[in-house]
Amino acid sequence: MLSNKVTELAESARYDVCLASCSSGAAGKPGRTRKPENPLHEWIYPASVPGQGKVHILKILQSNSCKNNCTYCRFAVNNDDVKRVSLSPDELAASFMEMVYSGLVEGIFLSSGVCGSPSRAMEDMVKTAVILRRTYRFNGYIHLKIIPGCSEHLIDTAAALANRLSINLEAPTERHLEAIAPDKKLERDILPAVSRVSGLLQAKKNGLSGTAIKTTSQTTQFVIGAAGEKDFDIMRSVDRLYRDYFMFRAYFSAYQKQHGPSTSEATKSAIQKKKDEISGKGFEGSPLLREHRLYQCDFLMRAYGFRFPDLVFNSMGDIPLETDPKTAWAVMNPGFFPVEINKADFDTLLHVPGIGPVAAERIIMIRRCGVINDIETLKQSGAWTKRAAGWIELNGHAPVFAESESSFLPAQKWLFEELSPAGWKTAGARTKNTDTGYNYPAQRGKWVNYQFGKNDKKIYCK
Repeated sequence: MLSNKVTELAESARYDVCLASCSSGAAGKPGRTRKPENPLHEWIYPASVPGQGKVHILKILQSNSCKNNCTYCRFAVNNDDVKRVSLSPDELAASFMEMVYSGLVEGIFLSSGVCGSPSRAMEDMVKTAVILRRTYRFNGYIHLKIIPGCSEHLIDTAAALANRLSINLEAPTERHLEAIAPDKKLERDILPAVSRVSGLLQAKKNGLSGTAIKTTSQTTQFVIGAAGEKDFDIMRSVDRLYRDYFMFRAYFSAYQKQHGPSTSEATKSAIQKKKDEISGKGFEGSPLLREHRLYQCDFLMRAYGFRFPDLVFNSMGDIPLETDPKTAWAVMNPGFFPVEINKADFDTLLHVPGIGPVAAERIIMIRRCGVINDIETLKQSGAWTKRAAGWIELNGHAPVFAESESSFLPAQKWLFEELSPAGWKTAGARTKNTDTGYNYPAQRGKWVNYQFGKNDKKIYCK
């Protein structure tokens, strides 16, 4: 009976995206660990933990009972199709430790529905973490989701126990949040919790006296497309969090219309009216490509030296889906190109489509031994040469490909002969803001991601 409850709550937690590897995939492909003989294996995920490399995480809810009526959530209070299950702190801690002792996991990501008050739900999660740390002496990875509206002392206690905390904004503005989560308020429930964690993290970084905390970072999540919000709104909110709230990372989850009833017809009607006010039309779901483009923009901001004013949006305020965000920037900044590979510094190389941080570092290393005269030498850096070809020079000349590869060229500019970027503008142009010289303090000097494998690569934030 207990194992069935654990399985049910682990399955329920898959809707809360905490890892880039959480997306569904076929058995045997990278991502979650799967063994058909044990259903719990479906909900074990790999995560990158500083100093520990890849750690297997059990992602689970304390309870899937919830009094809130969020339209994007399968566990909304009015959805009678959901089997409601809860675990006590003792039950959950004991079940998790059995998995630790069996060598299945090294960490836990714990969230919960709001059963009762926000503080009551948060208290159960904190108690679980206390039992793990103090009773079982578990020193591994704990990630706790902060329940919006819970008391400050519970946030402080969670920070003293967990390696990472997260508070989901879900939507970029108060009006968008009202459309999809009428029981939550951005300014009343969510941002105060974000600010509280931010203050604790900054005090820790500055070595100020006070409560000792274990938490090293906080993250957040946005539901994409559920409220008719624009990508401009999302990335402006992400930028604000990075600049002002000591946020380490934002995650994005493309909204997909839930099957089966999740709200009463009256509530549905009111929420749809609010969505129509914002988007001008009804909504069925959000393409995964849109989620992917948002992640690409996020990586440009965190690891490539781009900032919000550099990002390109179409006339509707969305990221163009037809090409990647760095190429869109390149199209809007023709005077920056071509970039001479043998002379460009690291930051300049990062602005070239097809060249990332690892390739840029290798290019500079290769140049110490000589000049890069041909495309084959450039390939040794790991650069995506077919993508970079239209934007670079090698020792003063356009790159020359082998005859077998010539049909692929030019690699980028062909796209815009047929798809005109009319209406595209950078965020700086849209807001009359050209300031790109600001920092993201929570990320400075930290890694962005790992490439899992024999040769793990660290990419550091700019």
